[in-house]
Amino acid sequence: MTTSDDGTARVWDAVTGQPVTPPLRIGGGVHHPMFSRDGRLVLAGNGFVVQVWDAHSGTPVTPPLNPHVPMPDVAFSADERSVIATAPDGRVLSWDITTVDWPLEDLAAAARLLSCREIDSTGAPVPLEQIMEGGARIATVASSNEVTSTNGADKAKRLSEIGPTSARGLLRRDWERLRSRLALRPSRDNETHSESSALHTPLSAFDQSFLTSAAREQAFAWHTVQAAVAEANQQWFAATFHLDRLCAFRENDAELRQRRAQARQPNAGVLSAASRVPPRAPTTPSRLIDLTPHYTFALTDSLHIRNPDNSFSALSAGMTNLGGIDFDVRGLVHLAGGERLSPPFPESVRGVRVGLKATRLHFLHACSRGGDDTHIASLMVHYTNALHTEIPIVFGRDVRDWHSRANEPTNGANATIAWRGTNAESVKNSHQIRLFKTTWTNPIPGVEILSLDYVSKLTDSAPFLVAITVEE
Repeated sequence: MTTSDDGTARVWDAVTGQPVTPPLRIGGGVHHPMFSRDGRLVLAGNGFVVQVWDAHSGTPVTPPLNPHVPMPDVAFSADERSVIATAPDGRVLSWDITTVDWPLEDLAAAARLLSCREIDSTGAPVPLEQIMEGGARIATVASSNEVTSTNGADKAKRLSEIGPTSARGLLRRDWERLRSRLALRPSRDNETHSESSALHTPLSAFDQSFLTSAAREQAFAWHTVQAAVAEANQQWFAATFHLDRLCAFRENDAELRQRRAQARQPNAGVLSAASRVPPRAPTTPSRLIDLTPHYTFALTDSLHIRNPDNSFSALSAGMTNLGGIDFDVRGLVHLAGGERLSPPFPESVRGVRVGLKATRLHFLHACSRGGDDTHIASLMVHYTNALHTEIPIVFGRDVRDWHSRANEPTNGANATIAWRGTNAESVKNSHQIRLFKTTWTNPIPGVEILSLDYVSKLTDSAPFLVAITVEE
C-alpha cells in the first residue's frame, strides 16, 4: 500500500506490481497506512481525517472520520472492530467499524437518524422537514424486499400510520425501532411515551426520559460519533440533530454548545480559531479591519499536521507595522485549495465587515504552493450603493508561497515582502517564511465599502489572509 502527498492512497499487487484498488482519496498529505491482520481492510489518514476501505475493491467501509482535533497516531484496535486514534490532549478516540446485518426497514430508520433525510423517487436525499411540509415525492420501505414511492394521498396515509406529521415524530419512531437493536429499554418499565407527547417533551429530557444509566452512556457515545461524522461531511441539519441530543445529556458542556451554535449558522463549516486567537485590543483603530469572526488558524497553530512547528509563532501578535502599514495581526483566514485539505478549510469567507470609505486597501497575506500567473483567489468588494467589484489575487503577481524557495523572484508586480521569519520547518530546510503586502487602489473612493468576501478559486494553491487595513 502506498500513500502520497496528493491526498490519495492505493493498494498494489506485490507480485505483479499492478494496482488492486483505484486511488483512495482522503485529502491532504496521506500517511498512517495500515492493513487489518486478515488483509480485508486498509486504513489511512492525514492527521485530521481517517478512513477505512475494503482492501480488494477500494469500497469505503466508513465515511471520513473527523473529530476536529489532530490525530498524530491511528490504528486498528486489537480485535479490529474499531479504529483507535490519539489526540494531542491525551484522549483516545474510537470509532466502531463493524458492519450490521439488519433488515432493510432498520437500515432505512438508521439512515434517517444519521442524515435527517429521506430518499425521493429520483434517488436524491431530501431533508425531512421538506418532506413533512408536503410536495416532495419520497421513497419508503414497504417491506424488506419491496420499495415503493408515494406522494399526495398515499403519503398522507403513510404519515397517518407512522404518527405525527413532523420530522421529529418520524425520527422518534425510528429511534423506538432501533432501540431494541441497541439493547436499550425504558428507564421505568411501566411508563409509556406516545408520539404526540414526545413532540412536547422538553429537549433537555427528550432522550433521557426513557433511557437507563447504561443506555444513556451508549446513546451519548453513539450521538458523539454521528455528530462528528455529520460535521465532517458538512451535513449541518444532521449535525444539529445529534448535537441537540448531546447538549441534552450534558447541558453545561461549553464545547458542545459552541459546536451546536456553529452547526446552526448559515456559514457552518468555517472553522473557528477564536478560542486560540488573542483578543483585539480595544484601542485598535477601525481602519484595521477586525477579522476575529473569520479566523481559521491562530498564529501558533501549525499549518501541517506532520510538522507541528510549521506555524507563524515568530510573528508578533497585535497591532504591528509591517511594510510601512499598521495591521491587526492575530490569526489567519485560511481557504481551501483544489484538493480536499484537512482540516476542511472553507472555500470562502463572506461578510467581512468594513463600513468605511477607502482610497486604498492593504492586504497582508500568502499562500501554500502555486504556479505563476494563476488566479488563486478573489476579494469581492461590496459598496453601500449596491455596486461591487472584484480584486483578483494572482500567484506571482500579488502573492507567493509563504515558504521561500531558491531561485525565485523575491517580490511580485503588486506584492512586497512585509515580514520575514523562521520556524522549525523552515530552519530544517534552510529557508525563511514570509508574508506579502498587496495594495489595491479603490476606483470609487467616495462610496463607503460595506463588506468584503474572500473566495478561493480552488486551484492547487491554498490562499490565506492575515490582515486588512483601510487607507482613508
